[in-house]
Amino acid sequence: MVSKKKSRMSFEISGELERLMEDIGGASRSKADALRHAINIVRNYERNVRFSSNEPLNQGMESRIFFEERSNLGPRLMEFRAALDEVKRPRRRANRKTPSPAKIFISYAREDLKAARKIYWKLRHRGHEPWMDDYSLTKGVDWQEEVSKAISTSEFFVAVLSKASVSKTGFVQVEVHKASEEQLKRPEGVVYFIPFKIDDCEVPKKLNKLNYIDCTTTGKPYMQLIEAVESVTSKI
Repeated sequence: MVSKKKSRMSFEISGELERLMEDIGGASRSKADALRHAINIVRNYERNVRFSSNEPLNQGMESRIFFEERSNLGPRLMEFRAALDEVKRPRRRANRKTPSPAKIFISYAREDLKAARKIYWKLRHRGHEPWMDDYSLTKGVDWQEEVSKAISTSEFFVAVLSKASVSKTGFVQVEVHKASEEQLKRPEGVVYFIPFKIDDCEVPKKLNKLNYIDCTTTGKPYMQLIEAVESVTSKI
């Protein structure tokens, strides 16, 4: 059973990360040092406080709180790593050849927000320019118009497929329909629409002809996505 000490620790770590994020823009430490410190906080937390996936979650509120806090740290760690890479990127690019940055639209159901964020930061870390409403929409704009424009101007469209997204009615289906129209404008064989299947959902018939990435059967789905994108951008 998770102890009270561990539950308190999860809240303390989360609080320290929030305070650090507020401090990054200040003069007390450089942005790079602040981000390194944030990454070390999460690494130490995950190293010292383990939560067994085999342990049942019916052991009281403390266990549930601890599980929720820990599950939120993974995407946050990825955000810190990507931000740190942004700081270092000018020096790194001087030392290695990187593919041309690609504009990539990420379509997802709200229930799959964490999965979409992970895709976003994997692509950003690689040097690409993903577009995701959670990060890319400016407050006060006509969001439907902005989404439509982003789909039209993107070089790739990644559709996050799940039981939630394939059965959901609403704007996520509008995005897929818009992207299907964009695919028809491109020459046959050009990679544009990339389905990214995150659970054992049934792939819609209209997408069955596309070679999709299946997270349930492959060990490196994000690398497959990056390779699909860069197989095109490397030729540009």
